This record gives sequence, C-alpha cells and structure tokens, in this order.
Amino acid sequence: MNTHRTPHDALDLMVSIVLYRPDIAKLKECLDSVYLCRLNWHLHLIDNSEQPLDEAFLKALDTRVTYTFGQGNVGFGAGHNLKISEHVHEARYWLVLNPDAYFGEGLLEELVKRMDADPAIGLCIPHIQNPDGSTQLVNKRLPTPEVFVARKLDWMLRIPVIKTILNHRLDMFVLKDMDLSRPLICPFISGCFMFFRGSMLAELKGYDERYFLYMEDLDISRRAAQRGLNVVFSDVPCFHHWERAAYKNRKLFRILVDSCIAYFRKWGWPLDFERMAMNRRVRYYEGPEVTGRRVTV
Repeated sequence: MNTHRTPHDALDLMVSIVLYRPDIAKLKECLDSVYLCRLNWHLHLIDNSEQPLDEAFLKALDTRVTYTFGQGNVGFGAGHNLKISEHVHEARYWLVLNPDAYFGEGLLEELVKRMDADPAIGLCIPHIQNPDGSTQLVNKRLPTPEVFVARKLDWMLRIPVIKTILNHRLDMFVLKDMDLSRPLICPFISGCFMFFRGSMLAELKGYDERYFLYMEDLDISRRAAQRGLNVVFSDVPCFHHWERAAYKNRKLFRILVDSCIAYFRKWGWPLDFERMAMNRRVRYYEGPEVTGRRVTV
C-alpha cells in the first residue's frame, strides 16, 4: 500500500521513518516537526506493523508524505533501504528519523546550511536531548566487546573489580572526557536522527541488513566515518523520547545480542585496529577551514 505519492523535483531533503506499532501521539509530534521545514522535502513512512495506520490519520497526512505498508516486519535497516534504494539520488540530503523524535522550526534548514558549507561532512546529528532538556549520551566512540557487554549487562558493574576496570572505558565510550556543549567529530552517531549527505548515503548503499534491529546505526556510522566526517552539532537541539526497550523485553534483548555478535564478527573482536584509530581521532569540530578534509564521494 502506498498513499500520497508525489513527484520528487530537485529535492533538498528526503526523510524516512520506519514504524512498528507506533505511538500515534509521538508520531504526530514527529511529523509536525518535519512539516515546519521550508525546504523542498518529501517524507516516506515505512510501516512494518501487522495492521496499517488508521484511515483518518492517513488522509490527514501532508501531500508530501508517502505511506508504505504491506512488506511485513522486515527490520529497521531493511525498512529504510526499501526507500533508500529507490530514491537516494533524488535529494541532496537524507534524514533517517525515529518516530519518537521531534524538534523546532529551522533545525533542518540549519543542518543543510552547515553541511553545504563543509563538503567534508558526510553525516551529522543535532544535540539529542530528553524532553526535559537533559543531554542523552547517544553519540559515542566505537565499542570494544567488553564495553558493549558491560553496558548491556549493567549488573556486572556491581562487582567491584569489574567496575574498577571498566568504569573509565565506559566513560570514554560515551565521550565523558569531551565537552559535549561543543561540536564534535565522532565515529558513532545515534540512529534516532541521522542526517546524511545524499551522495554519502548512495555510496554506503544504505544499511547492512544483517542487523534486524540494533547495531545498524553503529555499522553505518562507522562506514560513513571511513569516508568523511561524522559531526555532532551540539548547539542545535532535537528531543527524543528514549526508551531502553531491549532491557524490558526478552525477545528484543535476544535480537540485541544477535546484532552485537554480527557486528563484532564483521568488524573484529578485541583486535580491531581501525576501531582504535577512529577512537583516537575523536575531536572537536572547528569548521571547514580547520578540518579541510573532503568527503570522498
């Protein structure tokens, strides 16, 4: 099922949102944020749910929104890839957005302006905050296996010896050694708001579909960082209703573990020299005149 399909003429921005049994109030809040954008944009809603959205809700969608349903629960990355594979060359920029994120007027225009000014940036994200304005520690260095396990099995940190060994590594992982109020360059960008240069996303060929859910943002962030800069613009906010669903649901936790194993099989377990090099290159973003390195796509 596809509704509200319109031609894409010289788009500034394509947006894709994958749904699975969405919270309608949060989804509406998210869509209203995009509707504020004054750029030439189009939005794809890819619904992996068992039942389509309410007909009245669909009829109320902006005419620049395409709704896709019927492919089944193909997973997060594969859902986005359905549209990336078809439309990635139709817009200068592509935003992968979670349905529980929202932001104010002018944010998308500002990100386009900043990426236009620095061709070295292939992927960026605004400052992700909780609805109360506190910072979410969602942008990170690349994880080592022990850091990943300790974060996911946090009961381990109640063991004094393990806590002593891993606390510093965990702090470094979530960039606690950096001033998060300043723009940063880091290899791991949160999947809740991934603002790609269109040519970068085309070069990446979208998400790696070996991950049904979880770790796909880490994987594509890392591949983007191989080709250009991943920048966190800490002075422009976006709000996210973050829930650690994998910690509350045994099935989701199993999916998380499977994705973790798939990631480390792909990139390497303890001996991952590229990870070490990328993590050492975490630094503050000083602007195009200082970085000077251009994206290779």
